Amino acid sequence: QSSSRSATAILVTNPTTEHRDAVGRSEAQLGVCIAHPGLSPGPINRRLRRLVTRCSMWRAKQLEYTFRRTCMDAYRPMTVATREALDFCCEMFDAELSEEERERLCGAYLLLPAFADCKPGLDQLAAANHRCYAFSNGTSSDVRCLLANAELSGSFVDTVVVDDMPSPVFKPHAATYAYLMERAGSSEEDTWLVSSNPFDILGAAACGWRTAWMKRGERPNYVMDPWADSPGPTVVVSSFLELADAVASHPPRGA
Repeated sequence: QSSSRSATAILVTNPTTEHRDAVGRSEAQLGVCIAHPGLSPGPINRRLRRLVTRCSMWRAKQLEYTFRRTCMDAYRPMTVATREALDFCCEMFDAELSEEERERLCGAYLLLPAFADCKPGLDQLAAANHRCYAFSNGTSSDVRCLLANAELSGSFVDTVVVDDMPSPVFKPHAATYAYLMERAGSSEEDTWLVSSNPFDILGAAACGWRTAWMKRGERPNYVMDPWADSPGPTVVVSSFLELADAVASHPPRGA
């Protein structure tokens, strides 16, 4: 029996997917990005909305800082980008938050609840002998804490974070996806990324991965970047429960 392995990444703050070949069930490596596909940012948005008019600015600045630091070759952990982005928003909107309040808001990122479909969807993938990895721009300690609080620790084979790279950079740098494949022992042809973040989907696709865009809402928060030279997501899903069938419908190339 032949066996192809795939890796899928799903964003919570950052893993998921499965594949079958012509002979039988194959083992897939799934990278789940821990940031939004499986975890709900609702609690953070509610807390921040009471303090800052435009809560989306915090997330946008957080991502901007990771992109800029990668371009500048000036890596600092995601926790730094998160705090500096919050400080920027407080300055921008003249929000007088105490140090305790700022720390509490940043700490809320570790308390995001899982969407109801996340655990059963990951269980389906595991039952099909697919290997799911939590793949994140965060740090190992933060991601493990996040998964534990969301009761998802047992759903992943391992946690792969950019902070552990020999020379850390943030996604969507190509080196991050190469690092996931090295850790998972997979290749481009049988690796999937599951994420709700368009930048992550485009980054993985540019490296030859297949991708599942977790689109849980409509405009303006869920719009794919219209890049003419990008293949876009392989599949678009709205629930983890759709992933098993979606991946099965796209077997590994050459299978």
